Parts: sequence; C-alpha cells; structure tokens
Amino acid sequence: GGADDVYRRPVSLAAARALGSVNVFALSDLPESWQTLASCSGTQLGFRPEGVRLDPASPARFVVTGRRTTGPLIRLTLQGGGLQINALVLHGQAPAIGAETGVNLNPALVFTFASGET
Repeated sequence: GGADDVYRRPVSLAAARALGSVNVFALSDLPESWQTLASCSGTQLGFRPEGVRLDPASPARFVVTGRRTTGPLIRLTLQGGGLQINALVLHGQAPAIGAETGVNLNPALVFTFASGET
C-alpha cells in the first residue's frame, strides 16, 4: 500500500517502525480500557505517539516524567502502571513535568501484532 496506509495500518511491527516512532507493549501489560482496542489476533499492541490522547477522565493514569519541544509539538514521556510511553501533543495541551493525567488512545493509530515481532 501507500505510505499513509502503511502508517495507519501496518502489517507488521517492522513496517510500523519503518515509518515512525511506535510504542509497543504486550496486550496483557496495558490498562484494561486499552485492551479493547486490540484485534483478537494480536498479542502486542502498538500505537503512535500522536495517537496518545490526554483525557483527565480516563482511568488509565500516567505521570509526566519528561517534556521536550519538537517544533509545533511537545514530546512527553509518561509513566504509569509499570509502563513508559511517548506522546506527541500540542503546546497548549502539554502538562508540566510531575503532573498526573488520564490517557486514552486514538483507535485510528492503534495496531496489533503477533507476539515476538521486533
């Protein structure tokens, strides 16, 4: 497929990584509210940093442990529930380091892979 198709619906983890950064975790390690985003065929869930949505009402809680300006966006490092994820958000949406926030994922930027893919 074209670059947009590969970016949004990669057929493998290698294809996903070829076109940009991706957070990847075992499905069983993720917050329960995120596990429903996975297809039944995968055991790993991947998502793009720009697919991370800050949502104060989300039960998946994370603390901002890193913050770096990358042009028009802020790259956040978030930690919670034993996970560390990367997010890209607009300047006005980026909490300060040490702030806690809820996190959801944009389903359009979530994909599942078989266990053991690298």
